[in-house]
Amino acid sequence: MFLARRPRSAALRPFVEQLWLFQGEGLGHARERILPSARAQLLVNLAEDRLGATGWDGAWSTGGAALQGAHDRPFELETRMQRAVVGAVFRPGGQLPFFPPADATRNQHVPLDALWARARLRERLLEAPTPAGRLDVLERVLLERARHLSAEPALAAAAAQLEAGLPVGAVRDALGASHRRFVAWARRGLGTSPKRYQRVRRLQRLLGRMTRGSAAGWAALAAEAGYADQAHLIREFRALTGMTPTAYAARPPGDVNHALLE
Repeated sequence: MFLARRPRSAALRPFVEQLWLFQGEGLGHARERILPSARAQLLVNLAEDRLGATGWDGAWSTGGAALQGAHDRPFELETRMQRAVVGAVFRPGGQLPFFPPADATRNQHVPLDALWARARLRERLLEAPTPAGRLDVLERVLLERARHLSAEPALAAAAAQLEAGLPVGAVRDALGASHRRFVAWARRGLGTSPKRYQRVRRLQRLLGRMTRGSAAGWAALAAEAGYADQAHLIREFRALTGMTPTAYAARPPGDVNHALLE
């Protein structure tokens, strides 16, 4: 079962893209590669009080609730860690009212206990009687824990422009910032450099097109997603995912960031 919805609270919507819950057994494969999305997530494992995976810098393990910082690199995990998980996906800059700046948690999984004192989030979610009720609990906790809920429209606009493929220099110039200040500001909100963010989000555009059953060849997909040509697409895909486009297979029913390994 997969349940997802936008926050019901209008105050949360500029910061939280989606609240979700997954429950499933017997996925049929042991490991998955999680592809970079440059989106931070709050994750809670309801099946066991542990989260763990293997990343580019080694293995990690935390308690059952953690902040998954914005990732611009892939990592691998065992599917048994996903039997029952609740999460919240943050918009660009959306973690700032709740957690440290995005560059402080980039490519990390930080135990929630290290960020929120006496949160009891996992326990409160387990006490909820229904899946929908668990999403309600998660939303209430986010509202309780917010330090402020004032959005940064300039950051959201810059992120949208970068995702649309506008040159980094043009986005910077529109803000009237120096290169150094622009990069530092973007890292704080997005978790990575503007150029890297743009590359990762272009990959996400491509993954969406690859899984919609498009009959187009690689050259056409490259043009649709914003790559210079097919060779550019292949180089970028391998650099950001560690696999070739032809080796990639998404977990059914189309979870594009979960690539099957075994």
